[in-house]
Amino acid sequence: MAAYFAVNNTAVFSGPELHHSRGRHPCLISVVATTVATATPATADVASLRDQLGDAPARFDITTVKISNRDDRLVVKARIRDLKAEGTQIYGFTATLDNGSTNYTVTTVRRPSGRTSGELTGYVDGAPQNPSCKVDRTWSPRRNTIEVSIDRSCIAAGRVSINTYIGVGDGSAGDPVDFTEPISVQQG
Repeated sequence: MAAYFAVNNTAVFSGPELHHSRGRHPCLISVVATTVATATPATADVASLRDQLGDAPARFDITTVKISNRDDRLVVKARIRDLKAEGTQIYGFTATLDNGSTNYTVTTVRRPSGRTSGELTGYVDGAPQNPSCKVDRTWSPRRNTIEVSIDRSCIAAGRVSINTYIGVGDGSAGDPVDFTEPISVQQG
């Protein structure tokens, strides 16, 4: 049964599995010595998902995903049960817009040397679009986390539905081992 309640300005939806919050980060601008004005707060819609523990081998077992759909960046951070730094691994997500006909695939690959790569591909009505956008990515095996972000100007504005995956692969091909359910996040 879906539930909604607020705790410390955090809205929680759909029971224990899906959490959604709207963070505000006020900026303070000082103008001349005696005049101080407050800027409009930057906002981000944030959603998190707790995935089933043990449904994949430890180095591919996604345990939580947090998505921040800010005005300037789309950030996806995943925690993996035991992200060992061995072998080649691929992590990625798909982002589907509300219109259903536009989606994006973001992938990052980590090689045994520790070198990473990232790629963004967009699809409009099934036709590939290749925006030349940098995919920022941080693989942290010691912290068991992977964080991927892209500039929000690289994808169309608005609500996105994100689902993530991890597995074996080199970027040209991959074999996902664990997936998450889609998480819908409004743009801040």
